[in-house]
Amino acid sequence: MLLQPLFYGKEIHMTLTRFQLKILAICSMFLDHAMKIFEDVLEPAMGQTFYTAVLSLGRMAFLIFAFQLAEGVWHTHNVRAYLKRLFGFALLAEIPFQMVKSLILTGGISLSFGLTNVMMTLFLGALSCVAYAYSVQKDRRDMGKFTVFLIALLAEVMGTDYGGFGVMFVFVLWYTWHSPQRWRAMFWMILFYYGLWIPLALLSWGITFAAVFESFMYLAVSLGTWALLRQYHGEVGQKGGKYAFYLFYPVHLLCLAGAYCLVM
Repeated sequence: MLLQPLFYGKEIHMTLTRFQLKILAICSMFLDHAMKIFEDVLEPAMGQTFYTAVLSLGRMAFLIFAFQLAEGVWHTHNVRAYLKRLFGFALLAEIPFQMVKSLILTGGISLSFGLTNVMMTLFLGALSCVAYAYSVQKDRRDMGKFTVFLIALLAEVMGTDYGGFGVMFVFVLWYTWHSPQRWRAMFWMILFYYGLWIPLALLSWGITFAAVFESFMYLAVSLGTWALLRQYHGEVGQKGGKYAFYLFYPVHLLCLAGAYCLVM
C-alpha cells in the first residue's frame, strides 16, 4: 500500500530497440549453431530434455532477422545497394555455412557450394518484396504475386534455410508492415509453419516424448519471439556496427568450425 502512490496512474511498458533485437538474434543464432555442432558432448552432459529446451531458443534468430529485414526494405534509400549487400554476404557465408552443416550432419568437414545459407533466404525474401513493389508500380499486381510465388519456389528448390516459408514470411511481414493486421499475420504464419511441421515431424520421428517436446518447444519459443517483437516500436538504440552484424554470420561459423577441429 505504501508503494501504490508511486505507480498509481502509470503504465510500465517494456521497449526493445533495433540494436537490442540484433544482439538477441545473433546470440540466439550462435547458441543454435554451437549446440548443434557440439551435440555429442553437450546433450549427454545436459540431459536430453534440458538440451532440447536450450536448443529451441535458436528459433528466435530467423524470426528477428526476417522482421528487421522487412523493416529494412521499407526504409532503405537504395534498394539495389541493399540487395547487393545481402547477396554479397550470402556468397561470403556459403562455404562457412556448408562446413558447419557438414559437421552437424556427418561429424566431418566437407566443402561445397550451393547458396543455401539463411542470408540467401533473406536475400530472396527482400527480392520478392522489391519485385512485387515494382509490379504494383507498373499496374501488374497479378504478375507481382506470381513473381513472389516463383521466388518462394526457387528457395524451396534450392533448399535454402527455411526455404519457401522463409521467403513468404519476409514478404508477408513487409506487405503488412503498415497495416494493423501485421501482428495477426505474423502470428498465423508461425502457427501455420509449426502447425504443419509438428505433425509431419511426429509422423517421421514417431510419436515419442522427445519428439513431442522438441516440436512444441519450437512452437513456444517462436510464439514467445512474436510477443517479444511486439515490444519494438521503431527505436534504433545504439547506432553503428551495421557491417559487424553482417560479418558476424560467416565469422562465427568459421570460429565454431575451427573450435570443433581443435577440441573434438
